[in-house]
Amino acid sequence: MGRIYKQTKYCDDCKAWFSFETDDNPNENQPCPVEEQHSTRDHTILGECEYCEREFLPNHDSTFGYYATRSVEANSEERFTFVVPADFSGLRSLELIGMAVDSVSEVDIDLASHYGKVGEAKDVHTESKNDGVYSFTASEKTAIDISPIFSALEPGDSCGLYVKHNAIGTTIHYLYVKMKYEKKYCSI
Repeated sequence: MGRIYKQTKYCDDCKAWFSFETDDNPNENQPCPVEEQHSTRDHTILGECEYCEREFLPNHDSTFGYYATRSVEANSEERFTFVVPADFSGLRSLELIGMAVDSVSEVDIDLASHYGKVGEAKDVHTESKNDGVYSFTASEKTAIDISPIFSALEPGDSCGLYVKHNAIGTTIHYLYVKMKYEKKYCSI
């Protein structure tokens, strides 16, 4: 009975890493486990991971209950920063999570973004959404979909999110940015 060797190899077709175990020969050449799909290019992940989830916490300036938050009042604006993970290969969802002090409906919030990699201009990607109308229930966590203003994300992008509250009639305490994304590396 020989030793078991764990190896990791890069698949040029998948543009992703995969892991495997071999007996006795640590230099065994193992094919990519999804090789039969290379011609169709319809896969973006390997292994059992369907997606990953990350939360990015803002620098807080206030509290709401026991939460440290970033508060934005009516007729005010705020900025948030986050970085796209290195193992990112596709966006599933991107949301800004907040709680309102008072219940409000049809709240007018403008959103804009700047994003890009180190070495690129700060606004190599610029997108905005000025027709956003949202409803909040007092003290209830609410998700605002910000994915439309981050349509071309790539691994390593540093992202700036601009949030402008128009005459919305309440303060919203923002908790975090939540990203669900497909990975380009999984061990199988």
